[in-house]
Amino acid sequence: SQRHSYIHNKRHPEDIKYKHPLLENILNVTYGFMVYQEQVLEIVRTLAGYSLGKADSMRRVISKKKVDKMEIERKNFIYGLDDENGNIIIEGCVRRGIPEETAKSIFDEISDFANYAFNKSHAAAYAVVAYRTAYLKTFYPCEFMAALISSIDDQDKINTYIENCREMGIDRLPPDINESTDTFTVSGGNIRFGLSAVKNVGSAMIQKVVAERNRGGKFKSFSDFLERMSGDVLNKRALESLIKCGAFDSMGIKRSQLMQVYEFALDGISNSKKNNIDGQISLFDMADEETGFDIEYPDVKEFDKKELLAMEKEMTGIYFSGHPLDGYADKIKRLNSLNISRILSSAERDENGEYHAVLGGVSDGDEVTVCAIITEKKIKATKSGAQMAFIQIEDTSGSVECIIFPKIFKEHFALTDVGAIVKITAKASIRTDEEPKLICKDIVFLDDVKLPEVKKIFIRLESEAAFSRSGLEEIISSNRGSVPTVLFFQNEKKYFGTPVQLSTDGSKEVIEKLQNEYGADNIVAK
Repeated sequence: SQRHSYIHNKRHPEDIKYKHPLLENILNVTYGFMVYQEQVLEIVRTLAGYSLGKADSMRRVISKKKVDKMEIERKNFIYGLDDENGNIIIEGCVRRGIPEETAKSIFDEISDFANYAFNKSHAAAYAVVAYRTAYLKTFYPCEFMAALISSIDDQDKINTYIENCREMGIDRLPPDINESTDTFTVSGGNIRFGLSAVKNVGSAMIQKVVAERNRGGKFKSFSDFLERMSGDVLNKRALESLIKCGAFDSMGIKRSQLMQVYEFALDGISNSKKNNIDGQISLFDMADEETGFDIEYPDVKEFDKKELLAMEKEMTGIYFSGHPLDGYADKIKRLNSLNISRILSSAERDENGEYHAVLGGVSDGDEVTVCAIITEKKIKATKSGAQMAFIQIEDTSGSVECIIFPKIFKEHFALTDVGAIVKITAKASIRTDEEPKLICKDIVFLDDVKLPEVKKIFIRLESEAAFSRSGLEEIISSNRGSVPTVLFFQNEKKYFGTPVQLSTDGSKEVIEKLQNEYGADNIVAK
């Protein structure tokens, strides 16, 4: 890659090569590679005779990747540009004695470079920020991620960062009435969500909760919370939201129990306080000072996992007790399903609101497989009266819109209900005028997808001496599992069963990796 070549040239300056001698004084500070936009401006001025204004115009055209204008700039750079009277506006490389093929090669490099070009001051500032954030993320990972999540309000980005936390071994903890403040905080090496993330809970209530904890200590029980917090800022909607998201889970009472008593209990304490104002004796006057007044909780089962997750999602936009796709991880991996965050990050939005494809991302028109849960659904009628659907699908990394046109929707409408866990084959839509989307080509329930069971993977090698255990370990490092790997040494005509550490998950992904390394004909999955 260019990054490795840059490092190599830095260490071995004798290997630096320039496509033309005029490039040396411009690119020698970056070991023969274009790194800064200023270098491109200097190249087109020095080699092709551009003015400063024309050079900057060319830079903008290349960075926008406008195909029609790119061809014009290519011609101008190589052959020059004259006005209608024959006056030279841009001299061009060829008229300056630079070989045509060399000029073409240099322009192609400029064109490729435009995907990741920065001006030098911008690059320097980014480098300083990168070093600082890398330091903080390395030595204070929880604090760094908590601050990062607190700084944004885009739910898809929050989901992506939460997925990053999971990969870093940092758990997301639900809002807790005794632990949370308004924003995201660090708790025991994990990230505790703030009360401001909870629907229907206002800032005035959050301030009172924190102030009351500071004044009288943590809330000892649900009843203690009601006694100390009932008033203008605590209403039934806020209380219901706190119960549903799990903010009282640490008190040892089931959410199903709290949901049955919270309205009665809140009414009771509110009426009691009103009566006390009138000098009347209340049944709550005899309350236990340690735990608050008694609440008789019904003997009911807790909500099932699916309901608990749905509550958390409804109240905070996040799942805390798990994810609906939990339990499907191996299947999703073997299906080579693409993370939604990968699709979303395939385009970046510029200051004008336009989206631009990101190098290495999913391209417009690519076919992708996504395994996700349907979280929203809207049905619309076309001009001809046929129905189509716009669904929002979500995996552990993010959420994206998927459009289902009438023919597919008619065939599969029963699969598109909110809450359905599905495998979707789709075409990626990466356009300049809207954020990335998917166009559905096929949809099935994930439970109905049957995978052929891979029981063993055979690798054929020329000889025992040709086998590198460390090489195989590196290839399968992210695909370890319970499927044994068996080696066949052709020269010795013998099989060798590898240790359990070299077993894989049997996924399509790992089979493709092995095929790429050892040759497709030398890999057999049985």
